[in-house]
Amino acid sequence: MARAKKPWRPLKGWHPSEWVAFKNVWQRAEKVIGSDLWLMQRDLRQEFVDGRLIMAVRFFAPNGTETMAIILEPACWQWLRINDALSITGWEAIPGWEADAHKEEKWDFRVRRRESDKLYPDADRKGPAGPPGPTGPAGRQGLQGKGATGPTGPVGATGPRFADAPSYRRKPGKKIKRNWRLHAAVELHRFREEEGRTPTGLELAERVNNKLNYCPDPSDVRKLIRFLLSE
Repeated sequence: MARAKKPWRPLKGWHPSEWVAFKNVWQRAEKVIGSDLWLMQRDLRQEFVDGRLIMAVRFFAPNGTETMAIILEPACWQWLRINDALSITGWEAIPGWEADAHKEEKWDFRVRRRESDKLYPDADRKGPAGPPGPTGPAGRQGLQGKGATGPTGPVGATGPRFADAPSYRRKPGKKIKRNWRLHAAVELHRFREEEGRTPTGLELAERVNNKLNYCPDPSDVRKLIRFLLSE
């Protein structure tokens, strides 16, 4: 009886320039998909399911030795779930996967640059500088070797005054005296230790409310979570 084909294959030859850290791809995708965590989890995973993105995983022992490097086939993603930029779960459900084989190792998630740059271009990457432009013609010389003075141009239109510009200042309201972001960072760490996953903005906001009797906006909490996990 033929053995079932594993939904992954060995990564032969590691070339760092061909791969992008998954955390960076998450940040790029967020600019396209949006900041809603549920949509990010769903839509980004679908790119891997459909084969529009390709992921590799490298495993490192505690002493820094690389023990294995694989490329995930699209079939793998029927079991895997993306939680956030640093967490992918469901490995134990993959047929043939040894659940405890890499339990004590560090996992490095990478996405192939060829596909990721097409779907989610990196706005920070700049192309090569173009050639210098041609030098303009020299001005006409006067009788005494000085350039002739050109006519005075028309007076430009008056720009808008600062008083006319729309105001983007925050509306007055109750000032927040407590530093809720500091408490949220502590609670984020505790939640991930206790639950083994990243909380939603609402879950973390409720924890802050229990501590400070103040509930921050869940959308602000989600932004803080993304900032802390991107460091």
